[in-house]
Formats: sequence, structure tokens, C-alpha cells
Amino acid sequence: MNNKGPRLKNDFYKRITEWVNEKEEGETITSSEVALALNLKVGTVATFLMRRSKDGYLKNVSKTKRKAIYEIADKEIPMLELFSKGELSDLIFKILQEASLDLSIRCISEGDIAMNIQERTGKNASIDSVHTAIHRWLHEGYLTKEDDNGHGYGVRYGLKKKYLHSKTRPFINRRKKTKK
Repeated sequence: MNNKGPRLKNDFYKRITEWVNEKEEGETITSSEVALALNLKVGTVATFLMRRSKDGYLKNVSKTKRKAIYEIADKEIPMLELFSKGELSDLIFKILQEASLDLSIRCISEGDIAMNIQERTGKNASIDSVHTAIHRWLHEGYLTKEDDNGHGYGVRYGLKKKYLHSKTRPFINRRKKTKK
């Protein structure tokens, strides 16, 4: 039984960050050590630590990706905050809605959406996560698509007119069965 109260499903990054921040600079850690201490999957921890090593917070002293040993290189670099479930989708929808209502813009690119998110929240959103949300809505018929050059580069998206004044973002059933 967990004595610390209910946990969010994806709060592992916060738990790992707190655990690593308790360690001193120059100390070494492994994915399995962190996973065992926090009761997490080793693969989840390994992926998280590998990404943080690219940011310069951790240094891979074993020089291998498999069974990596990380040294805490700089405790001053903060770990990035992630978006809670649904927060990123809500923000993307709001940006699309504002762009679609602005007659001078009408449509906006995925890169512009990611930059807009960073300006508003101070958190980074990858273009891949923006792309995933947009294409779900595009395939469900909520968005319009403008392709200026016909090659897929510079594609911009906007909301269809009937969704311009919607108060909530469209719900997409991810588990929809495909026809064979």
C-alpha cells in the first residue's frame, strides 16, 4: 500500500528528478539502481536518464547506451517540466482556434504552434507531439490543410468553420478499430 497518497500515472519524471537531485555532483548512478529505489521499470528510467544526459545534466561515464553509468555533472541545470495529460492538446486546440479566427493568419504551421506553446508556458513541446495531435484531428475531419507547394513542406492547419467557436477540443478515440 502506498502511504504517500495517490500518484499520477506519469509522474515518474518528477520522482526520478527528485531522487537524482538528492545525490551529490560527481556521484554515479545506474538506471537499475534508480528503478529499484523508485519501483519503476528499468526501460522507463533508462530512457529518461539518456535524454537528460543529452541536456548536460548527467554524463555517461560508461560510454555505452546499454547498462550506462551516469555521473551527475551539473546540479544547476533543471530538468524540464512536462505537460500533464490533456494540457498540451488543449493548448494546441486553443492556438489553432485563435489562428483560425484571426483573418490575417487563418492557418498555422506545426513549428509555429510549438514556438507559441513555449512562449505561453515556458515549457518545450516537441514538434512530434504537436504533429501527433494535429494529424489525429485532421484525419477525423476537424481541421483544414493548406499545402502551398504541393510537396508537404510548409503545410499549415486551421479549424473548420463549425468548430471555430467550440468551448472544448474535439475528443478523438485512439482505440478506433481499423477496417481490414
